[in-house]
Amino acid sequence: MEIGEEKNKIENEAKKLNIDSRIFFLGIRNDVGELLSAMDLFILPSIYEGAPLSLIEAQTNGIDAIVTSNISKEVFINDNVIPLELIEEKWVNKIEECLANEIKEEERKKMYKNVENQKYDILETANLFENKYYYIGDQL
Repeated sequence: MEIGEEKNKIENEAKKLNIDSRIFFLGIRNDVGELLSAMDLFILPSIYEGAPLSLIEAQTNGIDAIVTSNISKEVFINDNVIPLELIEEKWVNKIEECLANEIKEEERKKMYKNVENQKYDILETANLFENKYYYIGDQL
């Protein structure tokens, strides 16, 4: 299965259900942080997923995340990640529950700090790689 292979199928299903005007298929973006900041909930019903960076990004923005239970627990940094089996009723109930409980700005900032403390900060990671490459270069 190729990335995006199911996109047309999903778009057609949205049209069939007459909800296509409420769904945006945005494709590859450079402004993911801004999009996540505008969201109330992050949902990842992925069947095949290891350690998704998108989930780390969602946690950085401090939004609740409902994900499939097969996702690697290593990326569960904050308590607002909710793993569920792919059972439709459970997902609907949990989505409704999460949307009813708004996360306050102070909590979002705390969640960002948790992610940063787990060494997922982009500047820190870039510095780490830069130092490793310089060290390797010096050894050659």
